Amino acid sequence: TISARFVSLPIAEVDERITDALARLGQFVGAEYAMLVDLSKPPPLHTVTHAWRADHVVERDLNLELEQLYHFYSGAFDQQDFLVIPNVLQLPVDHPARDFLTTHGVRTLMAIAMRNHTALRGCLIFSAATQTRPWQYEDAALFSIAADVFVSTLRRAEINRALRESEARLRFVINNAPLILLAFDAGGVVNFLDGALLDKYYPALRHKIGNSVLADKYIGMHVLKTLHGETCRVILEPSDEVALEFCLTPLYDDRNAVIGGIGIAFDVTERQR
Repeated sequence: TISARFVSLPIAEVDERITDALARLGQFVGAEYAMLVDLSKPPPLHTVTHAWRADHVVERDLNLELEQLYHFYSGAFDQQDFLVIPNVLQLPVDHPARDFLTTHGVRTLMAIAMRNHTALRGCLIFSAATQTRPWQYEDAALFSIAADVFVSTLRRAEINRALRESEARLRFVINNAPLILLAFDAGGVVNFLDGALLDKYYPALRHKIGNSVLADKYIGMHVLKTLHGETCRVILEPSDEVALEFCLTPLYDDRNAVIGGIGIAFDVTERQR
């Protein structure tokens, strides 16, 4: 059910949905704390990114001793993907985990590595403080499914944010550079049209966005050639005083099939004159 809730999840809802999933998982397994820890960067950059605690548990600062937290969990997952300790007090007195966990009030711990391919990204942690829980490695293996879902979702969110930042930079360049940028799909439908020259010479052409230009008397034939794999150049003269040169280039997918094209127009009035 939780996995299904992350299908086609809007990026803006990722953090809220992960926190809600932690609550449902924590309640299901009888945990008192559930959290995601980012281990992709050393302290102080990493932190507890998402957390849930049971209503009956007194709130505690989950971001204390980040360096100790980082080294403990990153070291634990060097050779394995699961860490399960049913009763911390039954560990040998000199066990490296005993002092760390008792200091943080943990009596039972279950932690699952979150990996992006083979690289350790973080971990999913469930713990109990008021009494022990009979968690076993089989439980951790089941919860690794949720860990994989979280990793995939967070990765998609990062890619989406990076894409939005790239789009913002691209739009800034286009809006300030003396050119027109045009992008169209395999049906000749314009899905992007912008640029400083557009506002200067062709502001009325913005209505072309969302419509096919294959029937356009100026560039329709050239767009069709581009969709057949040709690179085309065409000079357009919207008036006696202006000349624009369009360069149309096909875009391919990973199977070398044309999926659309991109066009860039420059002001070549002086050259033509």
